[in-house]
Amino acid sequence: MNTIQHNTTQYNTIQHNTIQYNTIQSINSDKKFLLIFKRGKFFIVYDDDAFVFHYLFGYRLTSKDTTGFPETELTKITNTLDDKKISYQVIYKDRDPVVKEDSNLDNYNKILIKSIECLEMETKIESLKKQIDEIDNYELLCKIVEVINNELQGR
Repeated sequence: MNTIQHNTTQYNTIQHNTIQYNTIQSINSDKKFLLIFKRGKFFIVYDDDAFVFHYLFGYRLTSKDTTGFPETELTKITNTLDDKKISYQVIYKDRDPVVKEDSNLDNYNKILIKSIECLEMETKIESLKKQIDEIDNYELLCKIVEVINNELQGR
């Protein structure tokens, strides 16, 4: 088997196993790094890693908990991950992965927890926005806005 075929098989196996792995892992998992997969001119991240990317970079999540970015952004991404002390692996189909793991780069789980908290808050906010949009009673809406303003000023 030539190197490209071997790496492609390895890539597909890693990608499949990672999707299964991420699906069954809990927030308290021992996973300590992000996995970033090269797909054409884009990079894709899955599940918990996608939550981290949404939190750090504002990338939109798909309904299948994935997100991606163009290859031109890779340097910006890896620099930010280094700055945030998050280990990562970049998996390619046609070459060996780039691995950046170090005991000093151990913030993955801390950032993941913040990411999930942020997503939960975003979900609550979107739900409230929908409920507010459906209010047709002006006086009730004014009372809600007043309560929110009072709470914000009381901080």
